[in-house]
Amino acid sequence: MRRSPVGLLWWVAWLVAVTHASAQGVTATNGCASTPEAAVESAMGRGLPIAPAEGEGFRVQDVQVDAVLHRTWARVRRCDRDAPLIFMPLKAAFKAVLPPGKSEYVAGVVMPVLSEVVVHAGDVVRVVSASDSVRMVLEATANQQGAVGDMVVVTLKRRMNQAADEPDHRMRGTVLADKSVEVKL
Repeated sequence: MRRSPVGLLWWVAWLVAVTHASAQGVTATNGCASTPEAAVESAMGRGLPIAPAEGEGFRVQDVQVDAVLHRTWARVRRCDRDAPLIFMPLKAAFKAVLPPGKSEYVAGVVMPVLSEVVVHAGDVVRVVSASDSVRMVLEATANQQGAVGDMVVVTLKRRMNQAADEPDHRMRGTVLADKSVEVKL
C-alpha cells in the first residue's frame, strides 16, 4: 500500500499542530504556588504571578481528559519533594467563568462543561408520567446519575404483594428537576 506524499505531509502537519497545541495548553509551570488550587488558577492564566520554582509549593504537571466520565483533571505535584500527585477537577475552575453548556479549552481538547448532576444513583426519585387522560406519580430508585435533560434508568419500588421471584420494573426517563424523572408510556 503506497501513501501519497501529500497525505503523509498532512499527517506530519497534523502531528506537529497537535503537539504544539498540547504544549501551549496547561502544562507544568515554571514556578510554585502556595496551594494546589492556586497552582491550577495560575496555570489557567487567571491567578497571580507565581515565584520561581524553589522551596515549598505546588505546580501543575499536566492535564488529563477522562473520556469516560467527561471530566478534565489537573495533575498537581509538590515542588519541594516527591509526593503522590494531587488530582484536581478543572470543572470547578471553569464553573464560575463559563455558563453550563459552553465549552472549555484545555490542552488542545474542546469539551462541553458538564451540567450539575441533580439525580444520583440510589436516590429515591419521583417518577411522573402524564397523558391526555391520566397523570401518574410513582416512587422509584435511580439506577444512574444525571443532570436535567439526561436519560436515566429507574427501578420502580416493589409492591407489598409482589412475589420475590418477580423481576423489578425498570423504566427509562428524562430528568426534569432535582429528584424528579419523567417517563413516557
